[in-house]
Amino acid sequence: MPTTKDKPEVVDGGAVLATQANVLAALRGADITLEVEDSEVAARAMMERILSATSAAEVLAKPETLSMEDVNGVPLTIHNVAWRQSSFSDSEGPKVYAVIHATRGDDGSEAVITAGGRMVMAALYKLHFELDAFPALKVKLVAQNPTAGGRIPFNVEPA
Repeated sequence: MPTTKDKPEVVDGGAVLATQANVLAALRGADITLEVEDSEVAARAMMERILSATSAAEVLAKPETLSMEDVNGVPLTIHNVAWRQSSFSDSEGPKVYAVIHATRGDDGSEAVITAGGRMVMAALYKLHFELDAFPALKVKLVAQNPTAGGRIPFNVEPA
């Protein structure tokens, strides 16, 4: 049964902050709208990426977001997990997804990975909010056998 701690903190416009309690409520199926990232913060992050580039190719490169399939079995050092509102409003699953900021163990590159699977998000929530396990803990996102419906679930495993 939800407690007062699980109720979303509403901000202007009916959206809620991506706090621990609000992400937990969204993972459990609450129909809430998370506040979007401040556009100024996002713009500054993009500007810093460009200013820290060491080549023309890096300046002109479009930031790439990877899927869990792209990093299947790759050891990851997770630095941060951000939570975003899902655009799949007609879906039965959680109304949020995770954005993982990590360093790949195979080539040392920085990666931004989106994850929407329930088990992966539950593990990330627990490791991120409750156990404060990142970046010390190295993990892998590993594909499991396809379900009868053809979906490929992923698990978070030790690297």
